[in-house]
This record gives sequence, C-alpha cells and structure tokens, in this order.
Amino acid sequence: MNGFEKRRLQKMEQILHAALSLFTKNGFQKVSIKDVAEKANVSQVSIYNYFGNKDELLFEVVKFYLEEQLNAFQKIMDHKELSFKEKIGLIIGMKLQETISIHDDFLKAIFSSPSPKLQKLISDFATKDSLPSVYAFLQEGKDSGEISASYSPETILLITQIFNEGIRHFPEMYTGINKKERIQEITEFFFYGFFGKKE
Repeated sequence: MNGFEKRRLQKMEQILHAALSLFTKNGFQKVSIKDVAEKANVSQVSIYNYFGNKDELLFEVVKFYLEEQLNAFQKIMDHKELSFKEKIGLIIGMKLQETISIHDDFLKAIFSSPSPKLQKLISDFATKDSLPSVYAFLQEGKDSGEISASYSPETILLITQIFNEGIRHFPEMYTGINKKERIQEITEFFFYGFFGKKE
C-alpha cells in the first residue's frame, strides 16, 4: 500500500469514526454532512468524494459499526481465562451499553431503512458473520455443560434468527424510555428462558 492510499484509508476511517459518534449521540436525521466534516476535521468535499451522499455514508457507518461489534464479541469469545457464564455476563453488558448509548433515531434509520442494500448488509452480517460466531459460542457452552444438551445448536440458532428478525421489524423493542430494562430482559430470556438464571 502506497502513502497516498494509506492516507486515504486513514481519512475515511476518521470520517467513519466521526459519523458513528454523531449518529449514535444525536440520531441520523439531525446530523448533517457539515457536522461530520467538522468533527472529522476534513472538508465536506472529501466526504462526498469518498462516500457520495449521506445515505451511502450511513451504509458504510453501519458496516463499520457491525465489524466493530463482531470484533468485540470475538475478543470475549477468545478470552481463555473466562468461564462461559462470565462471557455471557460481558456480552449482556456490552449489549446493554450499546443500546443505552445509541440514539433511538439512529436505530430506526438502520432497521427501518428502505434501502435494499442496507437491509442486505444487515441480513448477510447476521447469517454469514454473527450467527456462525454465536453458533461457536453456544457450542462452547454445550461442551462445558453450561447449556442443556437437550437443545441442538440449530434450534438455538433458529431462535437467534427469530430474535434478529423481531428487532428488525419492531425497532421499538430497542427504543423508548425503558429500553435498558427491555434489552436486559430480552437478553436474559434468550440465555435463560422462562425459568430464569440459576445461581
């Protein structure tokens, strides 16, 4: 990679970090290209040159965000010194923090977007990246005896997909004044079912 290409990629990542920070804090609709340019310390022309328009910038921001989330999840999974239950606790905490820190309008912009390209990105990420990682994680729980052997990984993955589709089609699940409590209940129900967590 030559110096020009390296600087170009660094500037694009700078813009993505700035846009993600603004979108999650203020929502998608209220943030302008000018706002992103000022935070990223670049010109508006640079943003248009790299991303084309605000909708394309949203697409790249979501892609960037999903990759960051997957990397964070993978780091927890790869932590050899943590038990399966400790990993679950960290994942729930990560999801809670993610939900609390993200503006409702940004979530709605993602899950309610009419863009087939964006919806395909989310769908492909779930099936090709997220679900295989979750599958491996659940298999670890089964191998350690912390997930009941009576549930096949395929069944648990199917339930995971149902959760994902529910979130996509009902974004209000992740919005509103009670979203912290809601995501905690949904996540704990996913892992522990109707009978709750056994201490």
